[in-house]
Amino acid sequence: MNYPIWELTYIGGPSLIALIAVTHVYIAHLAVGGGVFLWLTDIKGFRENSPEIHGYLKKHISFFLLLTMVFGAVSGVGIWFIIALVNPAATTILIHNFVFGWAIEWVFFFGEIAALLIYYYYFDRMDRKTRLRIAFLYAVFAWLSLFIINGIIDFMLTSGKWIETQNFWDGFFNPTYWPSLFFRTFIAFTFAGLFGYVTTVFLENEKFRRRMLRYCTKWLLLPMLGLIPSALWYYYAVPLSFREVAFGMNRDLTPFLHLLPGMTALIFLLGIVLSVASGRGVQKAAAFLLIPVGLFWMGGFEYTREIARKPYVIANFMYSNSIPVAEVELLNREGVLKHAKWSAIDKVTAENRLEAGREIFNLECLACHTVGGIRNDILPLAGKFPYRGLLAQLTGMSKIRRYMPPFVGTEEEKAALAAYITSELLHREVAEPPGSPASGGALEETQIPPFDPKKDEYVLLAWNSAGMQEVSDCDELFSYLPPGNTVEAQLLKRGPQPVLISEGVELSYKVEDQHANPAGHDSFWEFSEALYGRKIEAGKGLEGKGVEGVFDWDAEKEIHRAKGVPLLPYREDGKFDAYP
Repeated sequence: MNYPIWELTYIGGPSLIALIAVTHVYIAHLAVGGGVFLWLTDIKGFRENSPEIHGYLKKHISFFLLLTMVFGAVSGVGIWFIIALVNPAATTILIHNFVFGWAIEWVFFFGEIAALLIYYYYFDRMDRKTRLRIAFLYAVFAWLSLFIINGIIDFMLTSGKWIETQNFWDGFFNPTYWPSLFFRTFIAFTFAGLFGYVTTVFLENEKFRRRMLRYCTKWLLLPMLGLIPSALWYYYAVPLSFREVAFGMNRDLTPFLHLLPGMTALIFLLGIVLSVASGRGVQKAAAFLLIPVGLFWMGGFEYTREIARKPYVIANFMYSNSIPVAEVELLNREGVLKHAKWSAIDKVTAENRLEAGREIFNLECLACHTVGGIRNDILPLAGKFPYRGLLAQLTGMSKIRRYMPPFVGTEEEKAALAAYITSELLHREVAEPPGSPASGGALEETQIPPFDPKKDEYVLLAWNSAGMQEVSDCDELFSYLPPGNTVEAQLLKRGPQPVLISEGVELSYKVEDQHANPAGHDSFWEFSEALYGRKIEAGKGLEGKGVEGVFDWDAEKEIHRAKGVPLLPYREDGKFDAYP
C-alpha cells in the first residue's frame, strides 16, 4: 500500500524470488554442512596420516570457496534486491524488526569469509593444531549464520507471540524455530556429501577414489536418520490450520508433495550407485545428476514452506499482497484506493471504473498471479466465470480457498476489479441482460423442436424437478450434493380428452455435447466412495444415469423420470453455462 508496484505480468515476482532464492539457499546449506565436512575430513587425513586425503581436501576447498563465497555471496545480495522490489512492505518489517539479528549475521558471515580464506591460502603453511582450529572456526561461523537466518525465515511462517508483543525474541524463537534448525542442519550435512562427490569423481587413483566416494556417501545418507524425525517435528510444529490449508486445500502443492519423496528416494539411490559403481563414467554421471536432483529437492521443500504460510507473507500479520491484517476493516470501509499512496486513482467512478480495476488488480492480485504468464496465470482461472461469477468469487475468495487473501475494499472497488478482469483481461462483455445464460462468452441458443398445434398428434412436456445441485467443486474436503439433475416428462396424445401415454413408448434424453464429460470437470467421482460408500462410475449419477439414456416410468406419479443425470455448468470449450 505504501510502495509502488513492480508490474511483472509474465514471469511474476514470486517466480523471480524462487529462481534466485532456491539456488542461494541450496549453496548456503552447502556452506554450513561443508564447513563440518572440511573440518572432519581434515581430522581424518591427520589421523590416517594420509597425504592423499589432504591433497583431495585442498582441491575441494578451492571448489567450495568459489561456490559458497562467490556465488553464494552474490546470490545472497540478489535475494535482497529482488524481495525489496517484489514485496518491499514485508522486507521493511524484516529489516526493522530484526535489524540487530541481521547485524549479528553479518558478523558471522565476515567470520566465515576470513576463516575460509585463511584456511585455503595458508593450508600448507599452518601446523595441524592451527589449521584444525581455523577449519573449526569456519564451521562454527557458518552454522551460527544458519542459527540467525533460521529464526527470521521461520518467523514468516509462524510469527507466534510476536503478533501481540512485537518483541524481537518472540519473533525469533518462534514455534517452528527449533525443528527447522535441526532439519536444516541435517540437510546441510547431506549436501556436504552430495557436493563432495563432484570433486571426488575427478580423482585419478581408482582405489582412493572409491574410498572417498564411500566416505561422501556416509555424509549423504547418514543425516537421513535425523532428517526424517526432524521433518516430522517441523511438520507438526506448523499450526493445524496452516497445515489444513496447505496440504488439504491447495492443489498447487500436490506436485511438490510428490516431488519431495521422489527426489529423496533418487538421492538415496544415486548415493548407493556411487558407492558400488566401478566405472568412472557412471560415477561422474551419477555425481553430476545429484546436483540438479538436490536443487529440485531444495526447491520442493522451500516451495512447500512458502505455500504453508498462505494466504500470508508474514503469518497472521500481513497478507501475501502486502495488506496488513490489522488494516482490513479500515480498507473495507474506506477503500484500498484511498490509502494506496502510489495509485493514480483514489475513488471508483463510472468514468474510471476499468482504470480503477487495473489499480486494484495490481494491488491485490499481481503479487501472486501472472497475466498469460508461466505460473498462476489469472486468465484460465478467471476464464471459467462471467462478470457476476467473478463477483461471487471475490466475495467468497478466502472462505473456501483459504490459501488466498480475502478481497479487501469497498463493494464499488470489488465491482471495478471484476469488470477489469472481465473486460480488459478476458475481453468479454461485462453487462449481462437479466435472465441470460451466465456464460463466459456467446453461447448458441437452445433449439426448441418445432410444434404445429394444428397437425401434431402428440405433445411432450418435460421439466426439471431438481436442477443443477449444490456442487462444491471441492469434493476431497466436503460435498453438498452429488452432481445430478432430475428430468421428468409426460407424453400426451392430443384430443378433446388428452390421453397420457405410458405403454409402448420409450422416452430418451441426451445432454448437449459441450456438457457430455462431467467427470472431466469435477472430482466428485474420484472421491465418491469416501462420500457415499461406493465407487460410482465416472460420468454416472447416483442412480446410474449418464449423460445419455432413457427415462424410467413412475407408475405412482404417472410420469417418466430420469433421476440424477450428472449435468454440470462447465463446458468442454472452457465456458461457463449456468443453463445447459
